Amino acid sequence: MKETMKRKFFSAFVAWGFYAIYSGLYIVYDGPYTTLTPDDLLWVWVMISIVSAIVILGVGVPVSLLSDWVTRKNLPFRRIIAFMIHAGFMIALMPYTAAGYRIVSVQAFMFLMIAIVFWAADEYYRKKWVGAQ
Repeated sequence: MKETMKRKFFSAFVAWGFYAIYSGLYIVYDGPYTTLTPDDLLWVWVMISIVSAIVILGVGVPVSLLSDWVTRKNLPFRRIIAFMIHAGFMIALMPYTAAGYRIVSVQAFMFLMIAIVFWAADEYYRKKWVGAQ
């Protein structure tokens, strides 16, 4: 169990790093914050990074534990089933993340990408540390 939680936290860190880099670039180049001063941009990025870390830990780790529980028998299609659980959970939440304007938004697509990065990191660490296929 200790190795499983360690793997989940490493995967969450990788997903958070991916989103922190993306959100930093989005804020500076394309976001609604382009008129802010550099100090304000930094503050916005830090706050988004803190909130995203909490959300990734609060949503990503439990979904990943659910994925491990569902695929614990090492089914022949374990990776595909785990992927569908990770991505499917974010697809189910997309209408709620679209800020009420569109069904699919940039943020909703990014949340799906975070789920995919989390799944890929988890699968990489699973193979590296556990040796499971």
